[in-house]
Amino acid sequence: MNDNKTMLFIPGATNPFIFADNIKDLRDKIKALISDKNTRELFSKHFSLYDRQDGNTYLGVNSMLEQIVSGVVDTNYIMYYNKKIRERNVFESMAFSTRERSFNNGDVIIKSNAEVQRDYALNVLQTILSLSPIFDIVLPEVSIPISLGITASSVGISFDELINGDTYEERRSAIPGLATNAVLLGISFAIPFLISKAVENDFIINNLVGNDENILNKNNLGDFLEKYNVSESDIPENGSLVINLKSTNVPVRLVKLNDEEGEIVAIKGSTLRGIYYEVDTETGYEILSRRVFRTEYNEKIYWTRGED
Repeated sequence: MNDNKTMLFIPGATNPFIFADNIKDLRDKIKALISDKNTRELFSKHFSLYDRQDGNTYLGVNSMLEQIVSGVVDTNYIMYYNKKIRERNVFESMAFSTRERSFNNGDVIIKSNAEVQRDYALNVLQTILSLSPIFDIVLPEVSIPISLGITASSVGISFDELINGDTYEERRSAIPGLATNAVLLGISFAIPFLISKAVENDFIINNLVGNDENILNKNNLGDFLEKYNVSESDIPENGSLVINLKSTNVPVRLVKLNDEEGEIVAIKGSTLRGIYYEVDTETGYEILSRRVFRTEYNEKIYWTRGED
């Protein structure tokens, strides 16, 4: 390039020398040259495979050339900035660039030993992580810290693959794994908080839903029967008396236990299965730790308490 003429040399082309009056004229001629798909493909091969592919936040040479041809991108992006050669002459500079591009292409096409080990380690970690629910049940005190370490390692390896992957497909494939592992890592840090809240909620539920203190017993039986205008004689020996709780309008059965000297309890359950549970007399919720069984023998119904 000088004050009068600008020249572009394309090694291997049918017409390797393109002359233009100035940079703008040369850019227009290059745009006309790459308008043909086959010529554009040959032209792009003068760039490395890494530069030709798209990145996560930028366009590669292939996409950029297509957008220049379609008019989406201005021709000013051709020879965007000037670069002075460091070699003795332009041909030596081109030879150096060609050799450097060949090495870069080899790095993209051929996986290095470190990249193979990275992919293998990531596969092993993902396999172990998929088995963590089993260990969470068997050895929770050991599984949680191990899962935390494995997840953190997977995040690091996936992040390295996202940044340093040779191809766009390789970098893009790292995104789902990175996102999933990041979420799992965040959940792992939230486990202590979730456990504390679970304990707190369990305490609240036990007090509001199934409170053992609200079951019928000798201390509150008299007040309960008086509240519902029921006497002990109203409760049959061979059956049950159904009432609706005043606070929730939930129907419950009052029965007399045969194995505990006629103790009266309030229950709910399944007639077909013969399994019932004592209830909270305020809410009507079943207390699963207090079972009552219904059996029939010689046309008589027996109510017996199950083991806690």
